[in-house]
Amino acid sequence: RRAIEDGRIRGGFDALVLVGDLVNDGQAPCAEVDLRLLDVICREAAPDVPLLAVPGNHDGAADRFFHVLNTRPGIHPLLGYRFAIFADPYAPGDFCTRRDDDQANFMQEATKGGGPLVVLQHNPLHPPIDSAHYPYMHTNRDRIMADYAQAGVLLSISGHYHAGQELSRHEGVHYFTQAALCEKPFRYSIVTLEDGH
Repeated sequence: RRAIEDGRIRGGFDALVLVGDLVNDGQAPCAEVDLRLLDVICREAAPDVPLLAVPGNHDGAADRFFHVLNTRPGIHPLLGYRFAIFADPYAPGDFCTRRDDDQANFMQEATKGGGPLVVLQHNPLHPPIDSAHYPYMHTNRDRIMADYAQAGVLLSISGHYHAGQELSRHEGVHYFTQAALCEKPFRYSIVTLEDGH
């Protein structure tokens, strides 16, 4: 709520994006109640803007996540842009892999036009995170990034990596990893998209 209020003070926004791990344990009995509470907080604090949300590895079943937050994976047209939401699955050890059919559907939709593409997923894609402690990156990261470049993706926004990553660019695609809102200094970001930039 404080982040939303601060964003309004700083000039407002046209959409609210949550990039996953909205609860700590999606399997806990209270997880659905917590997700519903977060949905209520967001919609009461920002009733005039759409909510785009991506499930993270802590959020539990993606179907429940999307149902509770009244959103869905796929492409969402918004103010001349197209926002693509991915719900990538996790294998034991929290290894994340984009499904072939999800990526193929995205590439097919990307060719239809309708405005610049902004993609949202939980795990970061670029730059690489060198960590022996956790598999932060998608197992098929190289293919995903090659497809993003081919599709002309403008911006890729991720979460998951609590430290976050500054805006970077690779093969024409901008990549940004949002730092965790739940840890000091409780950071959020305002992304400005203007004239396809």
